[in-house]
Amino acid sequence: MPRTTAWLGLTLAILAPALLAGCGTGDRVTERTPEAGGESAVERPPDKLTVAEQAGAEGEYAVALALFREILAEDPTETRAYLGIGDIFVQEQDYRSAEPYYERAARIDPRNYRAQFSYGRVLHLLERFVEAVRAYHRALALNPEGVEANLGLGATYLSMDEPEHAVSFAEKAVQLDPRNGEARASLGEVYEASDRIEEAIAQYLIALELMDDPRRVMRRLAEALIAEGRFVEAVNTAGSLVKLDATAASHVLLGRAQFKAGAYDDSLQSYRKATELDAGDWGAWNGLGVNALNRWLLSAKSDEGARLEARNAFRQSLRLNASQQNVIVLMQKYGLQ
Repeated sequence: MPRTTAWLGLTLAILAPALLAGCGTGDRVTERTPEAGGESAVERPPDKLTVAEQAGAEGEYAVALALFREILAEDPTETRAYLGIGDIFVQEQDYRSAEPYYERAARIDPRNYRAQFSYGRVLHLLERFVEAVRAYHRALALNPEGVEANLGLGATYLSMDEPEHAVSFAEKAVQLDPRNGEARASLGEVYEASDRIEEAIAQYLIALELMDDPRRVMRRLAEALIAEGRFVEAVNTAGSLVKLDATAASHVLLGRAQFKAGAYDDSLQSYRKATELDAGDWGAWNGLGVNALNRWLLSAKSDEGARLEARNAFRQSLRLNASQQNVIVLMQKYGLQ
């Protein structure tokens, strides 16, 4: 998985629920008013802003947007309305539409931590990394203990291929919230990018215990175990992943781990399954080709079926992605054209 994509996914996963909840609650407000003979509770309905935030939190986006826009027509300086609209667009993955609302909130209310953080987050999602770093730093100047901003800043530095700058912020997020599975997973990825593989594996293992959906972390863990040469553990991890996420990508990962572990027949079957699940995955065809080629060579080039399977698999891979010079060289070397 590309580093930027992985980090954006982590950032969204940890932040979306909290941000969509907004600043209000949607509950009716109770106030006490003096009356003859004592006080009695009088209920008044929540204000329009609270209703709008509650509608957004419950996924009623059209209702929420209409209310937020009514509020801004009445008061163009209402920060929470700008943030509410931005949050909805982010949930819909319309980051370009979200950006001007967050920018406006951050400009109107420069001492608002959530406004600065949210602006940084959307800039990150738009891959405007330098601007995102500035916004996240403004958020941390307001609240150095903000888990989300520390996590986001670490994510942005990693997206910029600067893991050395990401480390301190990813570590800070874990220190602030050690039971946060997403923060643990993020720190693991920073360590992995810094070639601190054993430390990355340790963080991934902790994250697995804390996260409701462990699939993404299982994938990263299997990759790290392969990099560390712990192939049997990688096979076990990837095998567990396939049970939860029986996709072509999962079978490709399992096939690679099995090949590294020397379980060639199992690896061949995993790659075959991957091509059945996604015939457009050229990496799966390459894995199938390498396994078939290996089987042909181990037979002292007597297994003609294996040779033909290798040739056909590599040809299919090149049909899908013709720019693979390494595959062309491999086919020429073994006469598989």
